[in-house]
Amino acid sequence: MPVIPVLDLIVAAVAANLIVMAIIVVPLLVGRPSPVAPGRGPSVTAERRAAEAAVIGGMHGSSSDDGVSTQTYDRIVRIVAWVFILATS
Repeated sequence: MPVIPVLDLIVAAVAANLIVMAIIVVPLLVGRPSPVAPGRGPSVTAERRAAEAAVIGGMHGSSSDDGVSTQTYDRIVRIVAWVFILATS
């Protein structure tokens, strides 16, 4: 197997990685916010939080009749689903 194409691929991957790192770091050195800064997204309104709470089953910290939070039930359902997926694969 020729080694040159593999080395070319590694050099291309390293170059692409350096370009992506430069896109993230150079704006910080110049004094601008990074393009991947966490504060760049739209602000979350109370209406959006209520809509998200309706989808996931309640507000943060809400609990059902037995005192267990709905997030705990959601977590258990996710774990059981992953166990099922892994077991069947």
